[in-house]
Amino acid sequence: MKKKITIMLILTMSALANAQLQNADFEQWQNDPSDPNFPNKPNGWIITDGFSEAAYCMYPPATDTQSGDYALTLGIWYHYVKDAAKQTVPIDYRPSALKGYYKYTDNIIQGNSGPVNDVAQVNIYLTKWNVVLSQNDTIGKGTINLNESIDYSSFTCPVTYTSNETPDNVSVYLDCTRIKRAGETENLIRMEGSGSYFTVDNITLEQSTAGLEDFAVNNIEIYPNPARDKVTISNFTGQAELYDITGKLVISKSLTEDKTITTEQLQRGIYTIRLTDKTNTSYSKLIKD
Repeated sequence: MKKKITIMLILTMSALANAQLQNADFEQWQNDPSDPNFPNKPNGWIITDGFSEAAYCMYPPATDTQSGDYALTLGIWYHYVKDAAKQTVPIDYRPSALKGYYKYTDNIIQGNSGPVNDVAQVNIYLTKWNVVLSQNDTIGKGTINLNESIDYSSFTCPVTYTSNETPDNVSVYLDCTRIKRAGETENLIRMEGSGSYFTVDNITLEQSTAGLEDFAVNNIEIYPNPARDKVTISNFTGQAELYDITGKLVISKSLTEDKTITTEQLQRGIYTIRLTDKTNTSYSKLIKD
């Protein structure tokens, strides 16, 4: 039974995480994606050459997808033009990794000593606004280099944190080539037109489930579960939040002396409970009958 609950909770936490990134499956486009002659770019994403913003992608929406109708293809044209994609959105939790699927083909470029394999890159940055210094501090980040893949392969970009704080923004950066990449020291060019085709689909943020066992360690109890009219959370003082399966916050309550939460207004289904005190954030599942 515990295994089943854990699996269901992981699915719920995945839905909560996915709700934060915009158009992470690349199904929504600025113009009609079925017409490859239209200049286009995916909604919610900024297309850039690594330095300045571009009006659209060089390549039309990919129809060879991991799932769904469309995916994003980035690429280069000689060494003059490159595509990269980035997105920054608000966030209120600590993702443990960025996951997705990719293909990477025709990735031979010219280096200082001859032909070399180009490398795509996925980056994730978590930032927190510093009130004292009036600036964004990077409190977590992750980078993964991706090599040639003719067919779709999965990738996982783990996040390493340098702070125990909760970020307020997450940024994702997708780069198809070493050319014009920040920090690249080798003089790299593309000799034969377009290439380094980096096709990305179905990106998700994975939220750590490390806090699941904290309930047992701290003797936190949630009952009744399944619940109908109300639920009681014992042995806990702090902020309780309930999220539905889409990641929408439906209840927020400070638990001090009163440990009950009214649930009669909720629709039947599975909810995620997030409990935050002065030092920890923990998660569990609530079933509403």
